[in-house]
Amino acid sequence: VLKIDAKEKLPYLTLGNSDDVIIGEWAIAMGNPFGLFELGNKPTVTVGVISAVKMNLHSVEGRIYRDMIQTDAAINSGNSGGPLLNALGEVIGINTVIYTPNQGNVGVGFAIPINRAKMIINELIKKGKN
Repeated sequence: VLKIDAKEKLPYLTLGNSDDVIIGEWAIAMGNPFGLFELGNKPTVTVGVISAVKMNLHSVEGRIYRDMIQTDAAINSGNSGGPLLNALGEVIGINTVIYTPNQGNVGVGFAIPINRAKMIINELIKKGKN
């Protein structure tokens, strides 16, 4: 958690409610795949739908992922940490992992639900740790 003392208002995204996500609704993934931000000085955007919710993945690189949001919006290497947005532009997830044999997008990407991130943020602010 960072606190920024800015002299002017900074742009921000509104956090949505990931419990309200519906399979089939639009999903917008923002990120920096393959370091392209350095070339265009802006994040890239891909669009798809929510394919599934509450997905549990087997161990991926030694990590276990539970209750994830699945989308077919292209999430490629480098998109991790970028927001997954709904059609209203609200953050509903944090792009986290792709499920692919060759590290390229095959239409199966996963995001941590934003409500889980909100819970962790609140714990960090209150306790200093999770």
